[in-house]
Amino acid sequence: MYILRTLRNMVEKQVWMKRFETDLRLKGLSETTLKTYGLHLNLFLDSCSKEIESIVEEDVKDYLSFLIAEKKYKAKSLNLVKSSLRHFFHKVVKNNILSDIGSTKVPKKLPEILTKSEVKKLLSNIKNFKHKTLVLFMYSLGLRISELTNIKIKDLNFERHFCFIREGKGGKERAIPLPKELSDKIKIFIQSRELTSEYVFYNKQGNRLSSRAIQKVVCQAAEKAGLDKRVYPHMLRASFATHMLEAGLDIRYVQHLLGHENLDTTRIYTKVTSQADENIRKMMENLKI
Repeated sequence: MYILRTLRNMVEKQVWMKRFETDLRLKGLSETTLKTYGLHLNLFLDSCSKEIESIVEEDVKDYLSFLIAEKKYKAKSLNLVKSSLRHFFHKVVKNNILSDIGSTKVPKKLPEILTKSEVKKLLSNIKNFKHKTLVLFMYSLGLRISELTNIKIKDLNFERHFCFIREGKGGKERAIPLPKELSDKIKIFIQSRELTSEYVFYNKQGNRLSSRAIQKVVCQAAEKAGLDKRVYPHMLRASFATHMLEAGLDIRYVQHLLGHENLDTTRIYTKVTSQADENIRKMMENLKI
């Protein structure tokens, strides 16, 4: 009887998990978000022995308390779990049991950045041409690591000097001015590649490079450069934003370059003119490293 009930619960869970995945995909969420939300939901359901439709608010609270006390979850990670469970129960199960469970306040921290001299030092210690081009590309365009891994040859317009981000956060697309000097280096890099791949940066099989591989490249370069701080890929993006603002670029354009999600800001993005793009490109070129 116990085995039969266990099997029934497993089948039920898989059915609900599939519905959850389908709902997320129909909303246009990225594959990364699908995997993250799916992982958190799966962990919660594994921890709860009850049938899904009989789960109540207290069950969720007990689980969240466990994550805080035993797993030492921080506010940002905890909110990700809440978002996953809230979407599942409200949108899929149609049982809004998380209505009284708010988001956890995330302490505001100043972003960690590298100075321009530190970025220069970081790059000068990368001897591998592919790795050096990758880090320069990521910094010079202020890209998220997920955006960098998804950039394909067809996303680069060398004639108009633009890079198109097709799979930005939230599925949003944007075009970023491509500084001429960087454009020339990318062309040389592409022409010198040993394998043919649709991706600008790829692994030994010609598939897109993994986030872990990029993290390894950045961390190893920082160690060789002897930088007295923990350096990670997102720090390059934060450094780019800070350096652009320091150079005097309007914060609205910086938000456009970074692809931030705020809808009010997005409306401003649509008003960016071709002349503004040219001015931005010149400022980006002045960030020479």
